[in-house]
Amino acid sequence: MEAKGIKHGTPPLHRLLWRLGFAVPPPLFLPPWANVAIMGVTFAVGWGILTWLMDGAPSGLAVIGRIVGSLLAGAAFGAIMAWFVRRTAHKHGLPSWEEV
Repeated sequence: MEAKGIKHGTPPLHRLLWRLGFAVPPPLFLPPWANVAIMGVTFAVGWGILTWLMDGAPSGLAVIGRIVGSLLAGAAFGAIMAWFVRRTAHKHGLPSWEEV
């Protein structure tokens, strides 16, 4: 990837997954749905924990609202990041993971 002008192609999450033994390609080589899933779920969990810590433990319907809000934020973040990653891969003319 450095030959194509990409300096930072692997985020910390992927490096952690590699150290744990998971064979996950870098985001620039993943299909968009996989980037949406990985980045969206990670963001949703982080956002949920952050709002929980900042607002305190909710009760009743507020819990459902917080979960739905975190899932929507994760889906939006995942979709935006998947679009950005796909655009970057296309701009640099990266081959598919199977060709590497």
